[in-house]
Amino acid sequence: MADMNHIQESGVFGGLWTVQQETEPHPVKAQINERLNWLFDYYQQQVKQHNWYGFWDYGDVMHTYDPDRHVWRYDVGGYAWDNSELATDIWLWYYFLHSGRADAFRMAEAMTRHTGEVDVHHIGPFAPLGSRHNVLHWGCSAKQLRISTVANRRFYYYLTADERIGDLMDEQLEAHKSLHDVPPMRKRANVDVSDSTMVGLSFGTDWGSIASAWLTDWERTGNEKSYQRLVNSMETIAAQPKGFFTGSGRMNVESGAFDISDRKGISVSHLNAVFGLVEICSELVDLIDMPAFESAWIRYCEFYNASPNKQKKELGSVSNNRSLPQGHSRLTAYAAMKKNSDKLAERAWNEFTRNNPEKTLAIPEVKVVEGPYSLNPVSEAEGISTNYSAQWGLAALQILRFIENFPEEL
Repeated sequence: MADMNHIQESGVFGGLWTVQQETEPHPVKAQINERLNWLFDYYQQQVKQHNWYGFWDYGDVMHTYDPDRHVWRYDVGGYAWDNSELATDIWLWYYFLHSGRADAFRMAEAMTRHTGEVDVHHIGPFAPLGSRHNVLHWGCSAKQLRISTVANRRFYYYLTADERIGDLMDEQLEAHKSLHDVPPMRKRANVDVSDSTMVGLSFGTDWGSIASAWLTDWERTGNEKSYQRLVNSMETIAAQPKGFFTGSGRMNVESGAFDISDRKGISVSHLNAVFGLVEICSELVDLIDMPAFESAWIRYCEFYNASPNKQKKELGSVSNNRSLPQGHSRLTAYAAMKKNSDKLAERAWNEFTRNNPEKTLAIPEVKVVEGPYSLNPVSEAEGISTNYSAQWGLAALQILRFIENFPEEL
């Protein structure tokens, strides 16, 4: 396992974490850390209580809890196995980097093994795309880059130099071409697949995934083709009429360059930034000197959660999709750090705490359910789901990193 002090000094993984201290001098930061620790411990306990083991299931967790039946939903498509939904893998890895806990490393390691092997198609017409969460890990008809993304694997590779993970990441270098035959939105819209040299990608879950593959390949091998594709895609996203708020575009499968859209409006999905885009863009900004891209990314971070009036003034229109505001508080915090803005930092804190920090940071009450309501005794915490946990955990870790002036008390 890599030396934690070396990792801290090198600033790898975008510096999006802070090492938890033995005695945290700031009381509010201490409460955030306490809840981060509780959240990880709770999931570790759930793995044991619900026997999330077996050849196909080991390493994964489930998506949503059913308080009526006192089990995690195992028989509802779209709610059963998590399959990396909303960046569970990345939450566990950043929590390990933050805490240095060996058991956190082992849980993140198991999930990385599982989601890279089981949740991704390695042969056949869907290769090398991943399969969205479902009762069976590969059962959902949505086959997407956001599950097979290298953003979920690169932590383990850089910490251990595991070559099997290297092979899995190499599988993804041309994965965008698979979207020509299996477009992510094929069931919801007519998708033009007449031009085999072009493929439609969102600037969020799709581009963030292929960008992580090209970035990692360039870092590992110095591959000039991956670097140039990455640069071309960054330049042409920045050149869009509304930057990241343009939403999507047609990309040349060889060069990585996007067509420049003639759309005047904005297109926003609440899923764009929650599958690793935040973390990958933060690294790109630090690694590649491209002011136009940095400006476009900071603009997205600042205005995703902004009020309708501010969006209207800045973007010319208002987004109808601003879900997951708490998870997106880390975007506001990043913009606050980059712009050195106390006002944005205060807004990020209010978004993260939902204007109720005492409730947000409270440790949830856990009750034990026994027979006849449960075959075996199980622990339940109200309101805990994996989507929430991953996004809360990532927001908490990055709020700790990006905001300097915390309130002294809740």
